[in-house]
Amino acid sequence: MRTVRSLSLATSIALSVCAASPAAAVVATASLDWSNLQIFTLGIPGGPTPSYTLTQPLTSWSTNASTANDSTDSRTHSAFNWTTGLNITSDTPHASAGALASSVDFSTNASASDSSSPNPVLTNTANGSLSRTASLLLNQPMAVIFSVPYSISVDGALFDFNRHTTASVQGTATFFPTICCVTDTSSRSFGLDSFSQGPSALNGTMFFGLVVDGDGVLNVSFSA
Repeated sequence: MRTVRSLSLATSIALSVCAASPAAAVVATASLDWSNLQIFTLGIPGGPTPSYTLTQPLTSWSTNASTANDSTDSRTHSAFNWTTGLNITSDTPHASAGALASSVDFSTNASASDSSSPNPVLTNTANGSLSRTASLLLNQPMAVIFSVPYSISVDGALFDFNRHTTASVQGTATFFPTICCVTDTSSRSFGLDSFSQGPSALNGTMFFGLVVDGDGVLNVSFSA
């Protein structure tokens, strides 16, 4: 048997983007279509309908922006739920970062421009990150599959670490059985790096999951 649950507040998710001293102002972005995050469960044929209890939801925001020889702005926030709507931004004269999360939104961005410092080691940098985590209490054998659309983009300079941007998303599920001692882990990730030859944008749907053999706790997180 199969159940499909669409959650506008969902399991642990995290994204991050970074930009370092780009030529004009380069930008990196990462987002998940939070309103379309789904959890699918599949039970044993002839067995009871699978179910779970979602506990310990946590959302974490983090941004940082730094302009060389000028200023740094760092911000963090955590909420023990998936419903708090918050848009955190860090701003300095030549770098900025943002992290937006709510019951339907989940996106980060970062941008920076060339440093005016004569010291090539001193660059303008920015990064933004988001995460959501939770635990699913399971009481029988079942398959649990997570599905969420994603989008990432970078526009830094090829082969130039001083004008470097990255963006990535990752989902991880780890099952801890109640009785025995062997844990199972599954993960999926997508990333872009402007330093490498490749596309400047990716979008699609991220799938990952686990087959569990009995009672236990499934910890889920999306991170970057």
